[in-house]
Amino acid sequence: MNRRLTSAALAALVGLLPVIVTPSVGRSAEEDPAIAFRAKASLLPSEASMVKGKSPEEIVEIILPGRVYEPPIKVAPVKTRREANWKTPEQASASDFAAFRAADPEWLRENFVEEDYPQIKRMVEDPNMRRLNQRTYAGYGEKAIVARGLYKEYALVFAQYDRVVERGVVEVYQKVKGGWKRTHALAQDETIALVQSMFRRGEVKPVNP
Repeated sequence: MNRRLTSAALAALVGLLPVIVTPSVGRSAEEDPAIAFRAKASLLPSEASMVKGKSPEEIVEIILPGRVYEPPIKVAPVKTRREANWKTPEQASASDFAAFRAADPEWLRENFVEEDYPQIKRMVEDPNMRRLNQRTYAGYGEKAIVARGLYKEYALVFAQYDRVVERGVVEVYQKVKGGWKRTHALAQDETIALVQSMFRRGEVKPVNP
């Protein structure tokens, strides 16, 4: 029996929201853009509830509302904090990249929701941590956004540094007054952990592009 989960079954299991983009005339909700993340169970965190009991070669799939960018969007350089804006998750991601490269504490803090400050306090205030992060991010030639998804009330930006799959990151953004800011609200969310692993070790495909 093929035990590969359908998108409907997955939605029920992991609590994914239905596609929230309002369909145009003549289109059903099922035709709106979505992203399929797939990977073998052996490549995913073994403790995840969706992975337990599956054979190593069995495929696990998660489908989220969103869009795969083909080609990926190369993040435009942001030279100074004054040039940054957070009107879209993609622009917020560009600001995030630039702030780490600049090692600017106020800029770093500004990129995150205020509620996250206790979690990022050391990253912002410790000069050694800022320098370490600065060296890391300055070593990347470019940042490219591969896809943007939706999960609960958050936007997910799927980015890669230097187009290297193993350097893929999932950035979580929350809509606040003034735009989109990064958040750690989903740091313990199992679905996000699985999607992160799938992004790095599996495949990402558009659905109804």
